[in-house]
Amino acid sequence: MAASMAARVFLVVLPLASAFSVPASAPGRAGQLNAVEKSAAIPFLSRPAKLDGTMIGDVGFDPFLISDTLPDLAWARAAEIKHGRVAMLATLGFVAEEIFQFPTLDTSPDPLAAIVKLPFAANCQVFAVCAAIEFTLLEKQYANEGEPGDFGWDPAMVLLEKSPEYVADMKLKEITHGRLAMMGFFGMLVQNLLFQKPLLSF
Repeated sequence: MAASMAARVFLVVLPLASAFSVPASAPGRAGQLNAVEKSAAIPFLSRPAKLDGTMIGDVGFDPFLISDTLPDLAWARAAEIKHGRVAMLATLGFVAEEIFQFPTLDTSPDPLAAIVKLPFAANCQVFAVCAAIEFTLLEKQYANEGEPGDFGWDPAMVLLEKSPEYVADMKLKEITHGRLAMMGFFGMLVQNLLFQKPLLSF
C-alpha cells in the first residue's frame, strides 16, 4: 500500500519538476521536440503544435492547449513576461510590508490589511500611476513588432554589449523567476487569507 502511494505521488510530482527543467539551447531542443513529438514538461502528453521550443523558456507546458486558440504566441509571451515582472515586485513588496512600515502612516504589517488602512486618496494615487504606465506601454506591449516584453529599458545596463548567449541566459532567468513568483505570490495570498499570520512567523 505504501509503495503504491509513493508511486502515485512520484507520478504527480514528476511533471511539475520537469516544468522547471529548461533546455540550455532552445534551437537544439526544438529539433528534439519535433522529432519526439512529446512535451518536455509532461512527457506522456504530445507537444502542442505551436510550442516548438524556439521561444526561450518553452518546455511544451500547455496541458489545456491554450496555445492552439491563439493566432501567434507573441501576445501570450508579452502577457507572461508582464505578469511575471509584476509578481516578482509583488512578492518582494509583500515580504517588505511585514518587516518595514512607514512611521508616519497608519498602516499594518499585514500587506492585505495595509491596503484598506491607507487613505482612499493614497490608493487612488497608486492606481493612477499603474494606469499611466499601462496606457503608456499598451500599444507597444502587445504589438507584433519587436520582441515581446522588450521596452528598451535597461538603466543598470545589464545587457549592454553582452554576448547573445548571455542575453539569452538572462531572459531565461527572468522567465523562470517570473513563473515562480506568480505561483509564490498566489501561495502568499492563500496563507495570509487562511491563517492570517505573517509569512515569516512559521
